Amino acid sequence: MKKYLLTALGAGLLMTSCQSDEPMMNGLGEEQQVAFTVSLPDAVSTRAGGTNSALGGVSNNVGEDVTFNVALYLDGRLVYADSETVPSTGNHTSATFKPTLVIGENYQLVAFAEFDGDATATGEGVNPATNMGLIAIESGINNELNDEYFVTTTVTAAPELSATLKRPYGKLRLIAEDLHEAERQFGDKVESVEVTYKHTRPTNFNVIAGTFNPAYTEGAQTFAAAYGEYSNDTDASRTIFVDYIPGKFDGSDVMMPFTIEVKFANGKTYTRSFTQDIPVRRNWLTTLKGRLFTMDSELTLTIEENFDGETNIDYVLATTATELKDALENAEEGSTILLQEILNYGTVTIGELKNVTIKGGANTVMTFVTDANTKIENVTLDGVDFVYDGSNVNSGIVINETAQIDNLVVDGCTFTGTGAKAGRGLSGYNNNATIEVRNTTFKDLGYPIYAWGSYENLTVEGCTFEGIKSWAVMPQSGFDGNLTVNGNKFVNCVGGLVKAGTLTAGHTFTFTNNVITNSAEHPSRNWFEFKTSAGTKVVEGNIKDGVAWTPGDAEGLK
Repeated sequence: MKKYLLTALGAGLLMTSCQSDEPMMNGLGEEQQVAFTVSLPDAVSTRAGGTNSALGGVSNNVGEDVTFNVALYLDGRLVYADSETVPSTGNHTSATFKPTLVIGENYQLVAFAEFDGDATATGEGVNPATNMGLIAIESGINNELNDEYFVTTTVTAAPELSATLKRPYGKLRLIAEDLHEAERQFGDKVESVEVTYKHTRPTNFNVIAGTFNPAYTEGAQTFAAAYGEYSNDTDASRTIFVDYIPGKFDGSDVMMPFTIEVKFANGKTYTRSFTQDIPVRRNWLTTLKGRLFTMDSELTLTIEENFDGETNIDYVLATTATELKDALENAEEGSTILLQEILNYGTVTIGELKNVTIKGGANTVMTFVTDANTKIENVTLDGVDFVYDGSNVNSGIVINETAQIDNLVVDGCTFTGTGAKAGRGLSGYNNNATIEVRNTTFKDLGYPIYAWGSYENLTVEGCTFEGIKSWAVMPQSGFDGNLTVNGNKFVNCVGGLVKAGTLTAGHTFTFTNNVITNSAEHPSRNWFEFKTSAGTKVVEGNIKDGVAWTPGDAEGLK
């Protein structure tokens, strides 16, 4: 029995004021009766009376009555609770309630709707003593009891009120396009499936407090379910499992790497791990689809907001270097390419990319190379490892001088060397490039940022430079753009901080809020080799070995 919780994120809620002829007084103030209508949203209305392809065909609620439940709290005390069941025939998407409220007081509303009267939902949702706003999270995959809607909000005896219904869960669905082939080769039908997540998940959540109990923690947790065919499956596309995962209240992603074990009726099993950070977001549908059992598989991951069939983000899972090449060549705007964990993709040459994210798993290694044909616009490298092994001095990200680069973002990546005075992280030059390097770690390299020319804008922010053997930021000739070095940490470095030649007129060098610890100048150079007099210099908020530090001429910043 599915329940839909209409409790500040949730349903269409219309409240109208009906002033009684004889106001009542109870010591708190004047009372008035109000009438408000609780309604299911359009997407649920469709589900309640028809098919539901967006949900994998698990259930479409056809022929199910709907019970609406509401509760009002004042200062934590239950002062009103009621429910109404409307039949499956006709309009069964709303119900009207008429509580009497005190004028000027604020009430906490919790409301939900359930199909076919799941009686336990009332205790979960509106228990007046101990469970105010507490909703249990049902265990097990393929469990439609977790397909809920809720809204919690503050109401008063006002003419009208509206709120927007949201699911508290993200939905994760895995579809195999080669299940029949797997069953033929394994010699029997699929009997059950187990899913093991990298993280444990909560057992309940409080819709009023916006909290989970317990919070997400790292640790394997396994859910098992019998396998059943879904009504919208086809011979070419079979749903392996569907799961509801509590979404974060702030709307950010829950990252859910997982492993599946598919059990066949003859006792044989098949296991596959998805070690990438599979994103699951509250009120969104995340779908992985592809050839799961056979070789050379490629998965497409899509997310649909509000389960309304509209594709908002497309994910492509690239598990080999060949798949990555194909994914880059065919990447659509707004897509994200997920890289396999613990895999070296080698050297990857970029052609044309626009509004694309390349997201690495743990220890995903690659070398990102541009050439004269590269056209980049709003491309993000997220969580990719770049490793210098001595075979190529320009390992990491290599910028071609004539490539068109408009906003390349390097975020949360790592660049690691051998500890020798060699190895380059971000290298190359391009007078028109706009590049941001954020929250990235450079370790044991000779030249972390070796841009022997200029960029239109180069921003290095929130990064850590550790064990650097030469200049940390080194656009060593004239700098014909804006250079920002803000909020970084330099730890155990031997060498200089910034070598950028001469800043040209009309541009700005910003060196702010950086922390330098246990580092030393190279014996033959200063901390800086940078003439900024022709441009604008902003230097403030920096700390060296625990003391405020403002570098100037003596440190080579002139």
